[in-house]
Amino acid sequence: MGGITYTTDLGGVDWEQLKATLAADDFDNGRTPAQLRESFANSFVAVVASDGGRVIGTARALSDGVSNAYVVDVWTLSPYRGRGVARAMMRMLEARLAGQHVHLFTETAVGFYKKLGFREAADGAEQGRRRVVEGRALKVRGGEPRRLKERTELDTAAYLERIGYRGPLEPTAETLRPCTSRTCSRRPSRT
Repeated sequence: MGGITYTTDLGGVDWEQLKATLAADDFDNGRTPAQLRESFANSFVAVVASDGGRVIGTARALSDGVSNAYVVDVWTLSPYRGRGVARAMMRMLEARLAGQHVHLFTETAVGFYKKLGFREAADGAEQGRRRVVEGRALKVRGGEPRRLKERTELDTAAYLERIGYRGPLEPTAETLRPCTSRTCSRRPSRT
């Protein structure tokens, strides 16, 4: 086995191969390769670990870019577990989530996340079989969170451009209207 590399660049990921690897490692949740690619591309930050060009780990976070983030899809290929791959990916996510409260659910890895500074929900909350692991407030190194507002606005603008959003960027009476069963049952169009 060669050296393990970590990246947030998703350009070199073979999504068909990743789907097959996830299925073979019993971590497939039914997404197609295209859905995998889209879910990772739409994340606030995603990390991929590779060895010799083969993806052997993933982790990603959804975030508002200011105060709250939710970690999902943390996976390490079985033969690589216990080698620090997930820990390295989590550290890379945390570097982009400075100053935020980070939350996640886990079925089997509570001990791993506790070692990273997370804690189990005080009320023992569960969602299905998944145990809630409470948020970890990440400290911002060096004081101010690197012009968080400007960075978030840039990230948001880039994301909106990537998904082809052409609507208003500022709140309007239309975007702030109350939710009714008629307006909330439809997804907004991407015109």
